[in-house]
Amino acid sequence: MFPSGHGVSAQTSPSPYAIELSNNTYSPGEEITVTLKGSQSFKGFMILALPENDASGSPVGSFVVDGSHTQPLCTNGLTHTRDFSSAPTDNLVLKWTAPDTYEGNIVFYATFVQTMPTFWVKVPSTVLQPYTATATTTTQTTTRTTTQTNSKTTMRLRSTTETGTATYNTTPNSGTRHAGILIAVRDMAVDWLLSAWNMFTV
Repeated sequence: MFPSGHGVSAQTSPSPYAIELSNNTYSPGEEITVTLKGSQSFKGFMILALPENDASGSPVGSFVVDGSHTQPLCTNGLTHTRDFSSAPTDNLVLKWTAPDTYEGNIVFYATFVQTMPTFWVKVPSTVLQPYTATATTTTQTTTRTTTQTNSKTTMRLRSTTETGTATYNTTPNSGTRHAGILIAVRDMAVDWLLSAWNMFTV
């Protein structure tokens, strides 16, 4: 993706340009909006969609060619036209059609040309993933787990409350008071008998 005829090396500083995708997932044959944008205008570009783990492999999917600003690049790639170069922009909206079958994770790579000696090569997009229903399944599982956890938490709280109520009682009941009176009477009777015995034995 190195532009020809520039005679200098690509920039190594962070790119002022980025690739923005309308979706983070794709289905076979789905159309995705791909926007090239930056803080400064650019007069040329090249873009490809490649498998995430094979950045030097064959491009996947296909771009829509409008004829006035874009033209085909190699196989399934896209580049600018002379008309585009004569009117630089900082925002260009493209359309890309996903392949007919899932190709795993896909990353878009673009080269942005600001001026002849100033350009950035192979700027990556975020990862475009195959669409799956995993997200829905995960949400349902999480909901059930949360419900069960809340139920267990409620049961533990109720058990703690019941235990606390049963043990938090420091007021003597009537049975305790009666037992105390009987013990006192018994002790008094024993003392009286001991006193009487001492009187008779002196």
